[in-house]
Amino acid sequence: NKLTQLPDSLAGFHTLRRLSLDDNELDSEKAFLSLATIPRLASLSLAKNKVERLPANLPDDSFPTLMTLSLINNNISDEAHLLPLLKLGSLTTLLLYGNPCIHRGETSNEFAYVMGEQRGVNIVAQAPPPPAPPSKL
Repeated sequence: NKLTQLPDSLAGFHTLRRLSLDDNELDSEKAFLSLATIPRLASLSLAKNKVERLPANLPDDSFPTLMTLSLINNNISDEAHLLPLLKLGSLTTLLLYGNPCIHRGETSNEFAYVMGEQRGVNIVAQAPPPPAPPSKL
């Protein structure tokens, strides 16, 4: 699709629960703020975009039902750029591998403690192994 921007508000999508915007060129904090207006979104994938940071001004009532967020293969260079995620009380799974802030398949101890242990978020920092080749029986 190569989307680079989104409308200011997506609040009219009352029944939308899952949204995949993979393989686009979304990079602005404005796009994330727009997605935060979807009232019942439970799963959001922004894999393979150009996300560098999440908006520091993310409203406290953003993503009230978001449980899974994929930011795989983006341009997030510093875990501090993910701190707005602390406002997402429903978040249970965060996929982060393929970002510059992930070192050897791990997040920092501090990030793992705050997001993982204190908030109960499962942080996926390593890509799953490739599937085994089919057997030649």
